[in-house]
Amino acid sequence: AINKMISILIVFFQIFQIAIYVFLFFYLVSYGINNIKKNYYEVGIMSALGFKTKDIGKIMVTNVLISGVYICILSSIISPLVIYLSDKLLVSSFALVLDLHIYNLSIIDSSALLLTKDLSIIVGTTILSAFLPMFSLYRLKPIEIINSKDK
Repeated sequence: AINKMISILIVFFQIFQIAIYVFLFFYLVSYGINNIKKNYYEVGIMSALGFKTKDIGKIMVTNVLISGVYICILSSIISPLVIYLSDKLLVSSFALVLDLHIYNLSIIDSSALLLTKDLSIIVGTTILSAFLPMFSLYRLKPIEIINSKDK
């Protein structure tokens, strides 16, 4: 019975982890797109002044990458703490339900390999989501952007 409950919890945590990755991807892509929209007029001015789209793209990509680094740092600090607390809560709950004294039991994997995998997925997601909004940047025409400010 405990093995079945643990296997269900493991599947639940894996689904939760995938949901967090999907949320992170969409968050960073929308952050990049909103960053371009928010600085729409400035992008037009820089283009009109002779900045190449590649140079403007570097600025926008750097913004998203900085956010990704921030997320990586928070994840590497918070993830082990959340895993540790969740594991202790689950083990103590099982001990309480089964009326046992449980020592040295770990249900949730908290290995360094898992943290490395998570951080590599976050970095990959950040890099991918930093470059996706650049497609919209290449379609912008400086004169259209400047004229849109006058209306």
